[in-house]
Amino acid sequence: MESIRTLKEISLDIKKARKTLNLTQKKLASLTGISQAAIARIEKKPEEYNPGYAVIHQIVKTLSDEFAKANPKSFENIKVSEICHYKIISIKPDESFRKAIELMKGKSFSQLPVIDENNVVLGTIYQRQLADLILENRDLDKIKANEIMEPALPQIDKDTQLLKVKSFLQSWPAILITDKQRVVGIVTSFDLFKVV
Repeated sequence: MESIRTLKEISLDIKKARKTLNLTQKKLASLTGISQAAIARIEKKPEEYNPGYAVIHQIVKTLSDEFAKANPKSFENIKVSEICHYKIISIKPDESFRKAIELMKGKSFSQLPVIDENNVVLGTIYQRQLADLILENRDLDKIKANEIMEPALPQIDKDTQLLKVKSFLQSWPAILITDKQRVVGIVTSFDLFKVV
């Protein structure tokens, strides 16, 4: 079972994809609206630079768009089940927000699905909520996941073509993958590198 990629692995994927597409850092900077210096730091020392999710997401989205333009059939014959992760890290609705923080920090996730014991997806906790609640000095052990969750991530069948999933990933940080209406996996924009 494949694990979620680290920031260092993602930065190597960015560099490899950029070179595969014959893009200079300057050209990628122009396409993304992110400075060439930032792209260089992401590729060379991502842990020191520690770019935010939005920056990495913009680069990945741009590279996958450029790859799709250069290889229009590349996303057509691949099903989402071929690139998704089948190990879903989630939290139960009655578990504490502190546990959500520990899971998200430990795995470097930007979102965490809230799933009940019947495998029903109830909502999502996002990284941006962490700072707000911590700054409010609230007792994180008393706050339950179902009290702070936002709407659930979209769900899509495992046999859906990757081309259709790609458009969802431009608006959502992740998509839950289902098999006969049961959640079996998750895919993020970073998984598009498996095609590029």
